Amino acid sequence: MVQVMSALLISAACAQAGVGVTYVKTLGQASAGGVPLKGTGYRQVTVDAAGNLYLAVVRGWPWTSLAKIAPDGRVIWETEFGGYAASISLALADGQCYALCATASGYSQLRRFDAPSGTPDSEWGHAWTQERPVSDGSTNIASASALVAAGSYLFVADTTANEIRRFERATATEKPFAARVEVKAPMGLAVSKKGCLLVLTANAVQAIDLDGKAMPSPRLEGLSGGQALQVDARSGYIYVAQGGAPGALINQIWQYDASGKPTGVKLGRGGDFNGRWTPEAFAFSSGQADFALDAQGGLWVNSGLGQLVHFAAAGPAFKQDQVLLSLDASSIAVDNQLNVYLGLVQGGLKLSWDNQVLWTCGVRPSGDAQRFPGSPLSGWPVYLGYAGVRKPVFYSLHNGIAYALAPDTGELTGKAGGPGQNGGLPRLTSAGDTLYMGFGAKGNFNVTQGTHETLADWKNWKPFFTPPAELKGVLLGVSPDQTRVYLYNGKEAICFDTAGKLLWRQPSSAFSGVYVHPVAFLGDRLICLAGADGRLVARDAVTGAELAVIGDQKIGRRPALAGFSGLAVASRDGRDYLFVAGNWQVQVFEIAAGK
Repeated sequence: MVQVMSALLISAACAQAGVGVTYVKTLGQASAGGVPLKGTGYRQVTVDAAGNLYLAVVRGWPWTSLAKIAPDGRVIWETEFGGYAASISLALADGQCYALCATASGYSQLRRFDAPSGTPDSEWGHAWTQERPVSDGSTNIASASALVAAGSYLFVADTTANEIRRFERATATEKPFAARVEVKAPMGLAVSKKGCLLVLTANAVQAIDLDGKAMPSPRLEGLSGGQALQVDARSGYIYVAQGGAPGALINQIWQYDASGKPTGVKLGRGGDFNGRWTPEAFAFSSGQADFALDAQGGLWVNSGLGQLVHFAAAGPAFKQDQVLLSLDASSIAVDNQLNVYLGLVQGGLKLSWDNQVLWTCGVRPSGDAQRFPGSPLSGWPVYLGYAGVRKPVFYSLHNGIAYALAPDTGELTGKAGGPGQNGGLPRLTSAGDTLYMGFGAKGNFNVTQGTHETLADWKNWKPFFTPPAELKGVLLGVSPDQTRVYLYNGKEAICFDTAGKLLWRQPSSAFSGVYVHPVAFLGDRLICLAGADGRLVARDAVTGAELAVIGDQKIGRRPALAGFSGLAVASRDGRDYLFVAGNWQVQVFEIAAGK
C-alpha cells in the first residue's frame, strides 16, 4: 500500500463568512516522508547494498535529475543532472554513482556522483558533442540502454552504434577493445557470477569477458522482447524483463538458472498493462520500464506506469510489499465515492480514496490500442471532465477528441469531437451533464453549450453566452446552476450573469505552462481559483469576495501549495472535499462553508 501522511490545517478563513478549510490527506505521494518525487517517469533504477534506490527522474524537457531514495520511500537527495536525454543509464561501484546521459543533439555526458551525498565530482567526467569527438578520439554516444561497472571499467551498451564500449573508472577515458564488440540493438548489461559480461538483446544473451572476447553464452528459452537484465551474484540466477511481441505480450520478469534454463518463477501478471491496475502490471513492451535486484534477493520494478514497486523474496517466489507512486496530473475529477480520475502527462488513471491505483489507460501505448487508446490520450495536457456520475471523459487538446472511459476498468466506451482551431477543440468545461465551449477572437468570442454525444458537431452547438465585444479571454467555467459565466483575460477572473451583466472581477494569476486554468465550484455559492499571487483562494461565487486562502501554510513535512493544475469538488456523507492536483501529488481539503 502507498503510504499516506495525515496533517491538519485550519486556514485563516474569514470567520464571519463561515468558511473553514481543513487539510485531510495527500494522495499519490512517492515517499513516506511526504516529499513527492517530481517526475513524469523513471529510468534505470538501481539499488545499493543498504537497499537505497538510485534512479533518473524525467521531468519533461529540459529537466532531468538523479535521486536517491531510502528503502522506506524517503527522498535522501535529488540533484539536477542536465538536459532532457534520449537515454539515461546508471551504475554503482565503491560508493560512487555513475550516470550516462546520452542525447543525439547537444552534449552527452558521463558523470560521477558521491553516492552518500549526491555531490557531483567536478574533476571526473566525459562529454561529447554531436559535431566532433572528444580529445581522446571517443565518438558521441547518442543513445545507450545500459551502464554497468565490472572490475576497473564501466561498460556501455551503445544502441546507436550497436556495440559495447568500455571506459576506465579511474579516469573516465574510453579504453576500446582490441576488436570492436558489435551487438545489434543491445538492451541490457549485467555481470555473471563468474565475472563475465552478459549482453541482452531482444531474443538472446551473449557473454564476453572484460576484454571483449566471446565466451560460452547461456541460451535463454522463451526469451521474447528482452528489455532489462539482472544477475543475482549469490545464486547466479539470471532475471530478464520481457515485453514480448505485438499480439503476444509478456510483460513479465522471468528467472533462469545460470545455463539459461527457466526455473518457472515469473513475476508480473503479463499481457496488456492497461486496464485494472495491480502492482504486477508492468509496461516492459512499451520500452519504458526496468528493474533492479536488492541485496536481500528482492526486486524493485520501475513498472513504466509512474510507480516503483518492491517485491520481497519469499522462498522461490516473490511477494509485493511496497509501492512508491508519482503523479504528474494536469487535470482532475472526482466521483461521489471520492475516487479520483486524473489526466496525466500521458493517459488517464483512477485512484481510490485509500490511495490505491485502480486502473490506467493510455499512460503508455499498449498492445490493445482499441480498448485502451494510447496515442489519442498522449496529448499534453489532458482535460478531464466528469459527465454527471456516470463516466469520466478525457479531453485531449492534442487532437481535439474527447474519450469516454468505463469508470470501473478505464476501457474506451466512446469518443467524440475532431480537429478544431489549431488542430484541436477550443476550451471545454462542464456543469453537470452539459458541456460548454468558449472560442473566438476578441470581438467575436462566444460560449456555446452541448453534450458529449454532440461533440462532433460542436460548431453547431446552441449559443449560451456572448461577453462584451471588448473582452478577450478564455472560458474558466459555468456555475452549477448555469446562471453565471466565469472568464479569464490574462490578469483577472471575471464573472458575468448569462445576460452579460458584469457581477465582479478580481485579480488572478496565470499559470505558466498550464493550458487548463483550474477552477472548482462548491454548490452555487463558492468558487475556488487562483488569486493575484498564485495562491489558491475560495471566493463567494456571486460577489467575488475572498473567503479563504487554501494551503497557505506549511504543516510538519507537508509543503504548502506551490502551484496547481487541476481542481475538483466532491461530497460524501454530508462533507465537502476539495481535491487539488499539482506538484506531483493530490492534496485533499475539507471545506466547511456556512450559509
